[in-house]
Amino acid sequence: TGERALCFVSVGTVLARTLLLLLRRLTRLEHGKRRFVRVRIRCGDCESAVTALVDSGNLLCDPLSGDPVLILPRNTFRRLTHLPQGSTLLPGMRLLRARTASGITLMIVLRPDGIFLLSGWKETALRGLIGCALSDGGVHQPVMPESMVSAILCK
Repeated sequence: TGERALCFVSVGTVLARTLLLLLRRLTRLEHGKRRFVRVRIRCGDCESAVTALVDSGNLLCDPLSGDPVLILPRNTFRRLTHLPQGSTLLPGMRLLRARTASGITLMIVLRPDGIFLLSGWKETALRGLIGCALSDGGVHQPVMPESMVSAILCK
């Protein structure tokens, strides 16, 4: 009976270790996945559809409204907002201080007329602002805070 108990403990330990290794591997795979969404942005008479990376590490939000900020590459932001080359702020635009991996930067932000999550033929309106860094931070892909779409994607 003592040998049997020892055998059950050994088998249980092996099964527990195997399960733990499997869970770790699945967790790594999940963290390694990148999620992308199609988004349509409308500012006045301009409209652009972009593919944005959904980033759980992007916590940038507007301190006044608490709304998340969709970070756009500078050329996309300029095209949508008709922003001139000299980084002159247009009506409705303001500066937002942002902490990035490389330090503190200033971003130009604006509340667009609409941000829409595209899913097949369905469009879902999102609440948020769009922004781009004043300095050339090398943003080549739109980056969307996970908080902007998490409630919709979890349905």
